[in-house]
Amino acid sequence: MKIEFIVSKWANFLWFIDSISGHDECWHIYHTFWLKKIKKLTTQEQRAVRDYRKITGQLKNAKLMRNFMAIFCECDNWSDISQKLKSFLNDSQIRLLKGIFDIFKERFEKIWLKYQIKLKSNWVILVKSLNKIQPKLKKYFNHLGKFYGVTYSNELEIPYIKTPLKVFLMMSPLENYSSGRSIGRNIIWLILSDIRKEPKSEMDGNWWLFLHESIHSLFETTKYKNEIKKYVNKQKKLSHLLSHKLSISELIKECIITCLLMVLNNQFGLIHKHNKLQDINMKYLKKCIKRDRKVLFNLNFIKRYTALKLQDLTKNYIKFGQTINKKFIDSIWNVLQNYPKNLLEDIKAD
Repeated sequence: MKIEFIVSKWANFLWFIDSISGHDECWHIYHTFWLKKIKKLTTQEQRAVRDYRKITGQLKNAKLMRNFMAIFCECDNWSDISQKLKSFLNDSQIRLLKGIFDIFKERFEKIWLKYQIKLKSNWVILVKSLNKIQPKLKKYFNHLGKFYGVTYSNELEIPYIKTPLKVFLMMSPLENYSSGRSIGRNIIWLILSDIRKEPKSEMDGNWWLFLHESIHSLFETTKYKNEIKKYVNKQKKLSHLLSHKLSISELIKECIITCLLMVLNNQFGLIHKHNKLQDINMKYLKKCIKRDRKVLFNLNFIKRYTALKLQDLTKNYIKFGQTINKKFIDSIWNVLQNYPKNLLEDIKAD
């Protein structure tokens, strides 16, 4: 399977406006830092932000929003973008959106002059690194394909995906902080700081992020997502705090990904030490809680604890090439359902 790293001005322009708008709580940290960098929005920009939130608010589910964002990845001029937007918006909304981009154009152009240099540098480093780790990635993808029931040939061709996996590199106002997003089938965003300034060991963390978002994009089929939703609908609601911030279906999928990547990393390497199972033990978890008890309801903390609890089960699924089934999902659910009581009991018994 071909992997393309792409630096797109229009995708970054959308990302800039979207993160400034603060319409998505997942991007709150970027919203805060962009505003800090900008210092003050003009009255016209403030109105444009409100208009953008109204437009995106009418895209009533996550899939529509991802499809909306994908258009800015697929097109490199407003004429093509506006044509495709007709699937989502009426003519009046498209004109309003064009006006929003016009209002932010001057500010974005100044920021783009600075950040495109970093993005192009990141592109060079990632392409060079990809050539070195391609054999390991193939092993990951083969095992992931078996687990999710997505068949690969030896060349890692995906039958229902005829185009390459497109990895868009996005601006970040933050140092030493990276994140990503699956924008849909075969399109992901990587929001990375300046890789040149990072320790070489942190490159592995960028590949962890790449693999995580690739699973969302390539392996989580509609059928798989629907099965998780059906399963959740038959269960009682979870009471802990994180379940109110993230849908239970999303929480389960996130835990499954971490279980897989941590076990695969133990087998094949590639990812930084903080995501290796041998470094995630009860002693480590206890130390984290002692430092800050709020970590109990941190998503990454819960995912790592789940991976630790289910490492033997996950290893067996990987070893024997088993496809995910109800037994595996039950195991994830049992950990989440009893959390954090089970964690505290495990720490006490350790």
